[in-house]
Amino acid sequence: MEILELREINKGCLKCAFKLKMDVYDKMGKKVGHSMTECAYFEKDNGNFWLNVAPKEFTTIEGQKKTYNMHSWDENLTKIINKAVHDMLKRGEFQKKVPKQPQASFDDSECPF
Repeated sequence: MEILELREINKGCLKCAFKLKMDVYDKMGKKVGHSMTECAYFEKDNGNFWLNVAPKEFTTIEGQKKTYNMHSWDENLTKIINKAVHDMLKRGEFQKKVPKQPQASFDDSECPF
């Protein structure tokens, strides 16, 4: 499991958002790929913490905007993931990817004016 593209927010108990990369295995235990999930991490002053999976927004035929969670985990797995993410964030184990700024280069020797 990896935390990618961490974005600090620090608004109330919402501390950050990130992509959670998790390996996916088949029934025989062979790695078949990975899943990427947008997540938000919350932590209260009393030490409680939890992870929310970012919802996907869609528009119904009637034009109503609704959301649904693209991922869901059972209760035990949710506890394990929450604890693992909490520990990784506290230890600073994540890859913070900063988009590269385009480098402007201009050669005015060929400019006709």
